[in-house]
Amino acid sequence: MTGSHGYKKILGPEDDRSLTRNVWVPECQYNEWKRIKDGRDGNYYMTSLFRSITDMAKTPGARMPMYQMGRYGDFDMSYQISPASKDIYLNLVALSNSSESIGPQTPGLYRTYWEGDATDGRWKVKESCTTMELSHQWGGAHSAVIPGKFESKEVAGRLIAEHLENAYYPQTRQKNAIHKNNNHFSMFWLNDEFTSDAHVKSLVSMMQIARKQSAELQWLVHGEACGTFVRAAEYLKKNPISDNPHEAQKGFALQSFYFSNPRGRRTSKSDLEKICKDVGFTYEDTHINKHDVFRNSDARKDAVWGSLKKLSGISLAVLGGSAGLNSTMANDLIGVDTVMKIKDLVDSPLGLATGVAVAAGIVVLADKGASLYGYGRNLGGVASSTFGNGNQNWAA
Repeated sequence: MTGSHGYKKILGPEDDRSLTRNVWVPECQYNEWKRIKDGRDGNYYMTSLFRSITDMAKTPGARMPMYQMGRYGDFDMSYQISPASKDIYLNLVALSNSSESIGPQTPGLYRTYWEGDATDGRWKVKESCTTMELSHQWGGAHSAVIPGKFESKEVAGRLIAEHLENAYYPQTRQKNAIHKNNNHFSMFWLNDEFTSDAHVKSLVSMMQIARKQSAELQWLVHGEACGTFVRAAEYLKKNPISDNPHEAQKGFALQSFYFSNPRGRRTSKSDLEKICKDVGFTYEDTHINKHDVFRNSDARKDAVWGSLKKLSGISLAVLGGSAGLNSTMANDLIGVDTVMKIKDLVDSPLGLATGVAVAAGIVVLADKGASLYGYGRNLGGVASSTFGNGNQNWAA
C-alpha cells in the first residue's frame, strides 16, 4: 500500500493480529524492507531486525505526532506516530551501540569446526553465521549447542564439545566417527546474557525455523542457558501455531534436547522433561553435576542425606530449617535463597576457622574445627562448582 506522504506500508494487523499499529517505511526503502520481510526465515539478523519493528508496532507509546527515538531489541529507531496513533512512519534504523559488544564475544550464532583427524585434533570456533546449516548432519541430525557461563566463546566451543559428544556419542568409536576435518556444530553464544528477551526470541525463531524445514536437530543446552531454553519453550507453549494440541506439536519431535549441568529456576530434571513434553520436543536426558548443590535443586536433594549421614561426632545445626537429622528436614530442604545467604560466610577464612562447612547445601557446625578437615576433600567439588569453573566441565 502506498500513501501520498511518500511512505509505503510494510506491516500491519493483517500480518499479525497482535499488532495495534501500521508500520510505514520510506518509499525508496520499501523494496529492501520487503526483501527482509520475505527472506527472514532462516536468517538470524533479518529475523532480529524485523522482530524489532514488530515489537514497535505492538508497544504503546506517546500519541503526540512528533519525531521520537526508541530502542527495540538490538536496534535504535527514529520514527513518527500519526495523530490518531494508528500509524508509525519509520525513518532511521541503527544497530544500538549498547546492545552488542564490538569484538569477538558478540552474542549470536557461531560455527565450531573440528580441525584434525579422528584421533588427533581439536574443536575451534571459527566464524559467525546468520543461520544454522541444518543440512550438515552427524548421524542423521544437525548438532547445536547453547553454552552456559564461560570466559569466552572460544573456551565455550572447546569445552562444550565434550558435553555434546558424551551426550549423543558416548562411545569412542562414535567420537572418532564425527572427528572429521571441517565437521562443525552450531553454537548459540549468549555471552552471559541468559535473561535477555532478545536472545529468548532468537532461540524461539531458531526452533521454529527448524520445525518449518522439518529438520532433525539435536540440541545440547548447558548450565545457565537451560533457563533461557525454559523461557523459549514456555513461549512456544503459550503461543501454539494451532488450537489443536496435536497439530501444534507436530514437527517439534524432530528436535531432541539433552541438558548438561543445568542451573537456575525451573531447570530440575522433571521441569525440563515436562516442558519438552508440553511443546512436543524429544527429551533425551539431563546430566547433573552432583557437586553443584548451590545452583541445582536435583544435586541438592540427592546429596543431602548422603552427605550428612556420613558425619559422626559432630553436632549439627540446620540454618533456616529444623535442627537435627529427622524426616522434617528431609522434606523441607533449605532453598537456594537461604543457601546463597550462607555462601559468603562459608567462603570466608573466618567461616572455616570457626568450624563452618557445607554438605549438600546444609550448614554444619562442628564441635571441633579440626574434625572438619576429614570431610574437606568431599566438599572440594562443591567449592569448585560454586565458586570456580567446575560446572563448565562434563560432570563425572
